[in-house]
Amino acid sequence: MKFIVALILAVIVTPAMADSKVIESRLRSVSADLPITKIAPSEIDGMFEVELADGSVLYSTADGKYFMLGQLFEVKREGFVNLTEQRRNELRKTLMANIKQADTIVFPAKGSEKAVIHVFTDIDCGYCRKLHQEIDDINGLGISVHYLGYPRAGIGSNSHKKLQDAWCAKNPAQALTKLKEGDRVSSEDCESTAVAEQYALGQQMGVSGTPAILTADGRLIPGYLPAKRLARELGL
Repeated sequence: MKFIVALILAVIVTPAMADSKVIESRLRSVSADLPITKIAPSEIDGMFEVELADGSVLYSTADGKYFMLGQLFEVKREGFVNLTEQRRNELRKTLMANIKQADTIVFPAKGSEKAVIHVFTDIDCGYCRKLHQEIDDINGLGISVHYLGYPRAGIGSNSHKKLQDAWCAKNPAQALTKLKEGDRVSSEDCESTAVAEQYALGQQMGVSGTPAILTADGRLIPGYLPAKRLARELGL
């Protein structure tokens, strides 16, 4: 019986699992702090996906001797399919489950809600302000906007302080609008860690600038889009 169990366990430890350990060991021998979160077989035989904490994906040979950093496409009759971006979309969609909706600043759709987006924003970002100037138009198109704090200058910066003021305000939506218009809001002390948590989450999702628009299916749209173009991107 013990022999059978051992045999089953030997079968369960698949070559893919063994290769994963070899790849991780090889990569960490050069960069011990490489933030590897997952290694799995890719769509190409003999190649593995190495997923990093910031959402980046490496493609490695089974022995970990060679790797590539880039995007993997599949050629289909209907066109080119970006498999790397699809993988990132899945990862971001999973990470979205960690978002505490009560900690977002919401500007709800007017009338029937047709789509929901999450937007990583910074008070001192010109294009963030430009996007917010169209918030009424965006909401009028049936799109609800959930803002997430992403101080580009980092945690502890002046930008972080401004975002913290908005998140701590009695009326966060009103405070965020005032700050984006260049006004000041009365500073209220609070122990909210929402902005810091959202900043960390944005980094995991591969956010590198603001505004960064996150769709319900995990797509990340970098930068500002006018209201009507945004609606088209969302299939509305």
